[in-house]
Amino acid sequence: MNNPIAVCLDRNPFATVDELVETAARVGFDKLEWFEIIEPVWTTPAVAEKICGLMRRYKIAPQYHAPYDGHFDLAREGNAWRTPAQIADVLRQCLDRAETLGAGLMTAHLGTCPPGAERAEGLRCVMEGVRLAIPELERRRIRLALENHTRAVLADPLGDRLADFDWLMERIPSEWVGRTLDIGHAHINGHIEEFLTAPLDRIFNFHLHDNHGLSDEHLPLGEGAAPWDKVLALIARARYRGPLTLEFFATPEQYARSIGMIRAAT
Repeated sequence: MNNPIAVCLDRNPFATVDELVETAARVGFDKLEWFEIIEPVWTTPAVAEKICGLMRRYKIAPQYHAPYDGHFDLAREGNAWRTPAQIADVLRQCLDRAETLGAGLMTAHLGTCPPGAERAEGLRCVMEGVRLAIPELERRRIRLALENHTRAVLADPLGDRLADFDWLMERIPSEWVGRTLDIGHAHINGHIEEFLTAPLDRIFNFHLHDNHGLSDEHLPLGEGAAPWDKVLALIARARYRGPLTLEFFATPEQYARSIGMIRAAT
């Protein structure tokens, strides 16, 4: 496959961002997905300006992964669902960060369910909030990719089953809104074949990482139990041409092996 290959960075293992971007370029990544858990690390103005200059120098394109915990839980605030207007406002805050880095793609999780709450109500709020945010997506020219999650990471997440995305995509018919399909999360949930045999036309991004089916280990491809031959063959047969984002921290050699697996897939 000749898809652009990205790496998602939820931490900075390098002494400087210069070393980080230079190493990513040397390994052969086409894109960097900058991920902040809570605090704005990558998107402080001085750091973002430096990052943008480095990415231009090494011809690497940016993606952005929005935070998803605490204040950035998209669906929930405390023990109640957010209103659609509040959800749209959280998305706008995340879009500010994505725009600072020059990203044209932002991945975001749907959020979690408050105790005893009706799941369907939360999905409706998220759907209406995303629809309110579409003018911002269009104005900034940033596509929003909603990602599947797993109970191995969050208690009662929305987006841990295909039906959630079928329902949302049917009701948000916008070219600016699609999905990030996380293979590691789908493997834990037992949904890999279910997700990959559905149409891939609304998938903007894949997160690729391995595990043994119980916890979100974020291992290099082939170091867990996910069926990568089948996964990569299904993606290739679907003629998906978007980014394939490695979401694990590894040595350059481990990254290179995973990239080799992807490139060899037919």
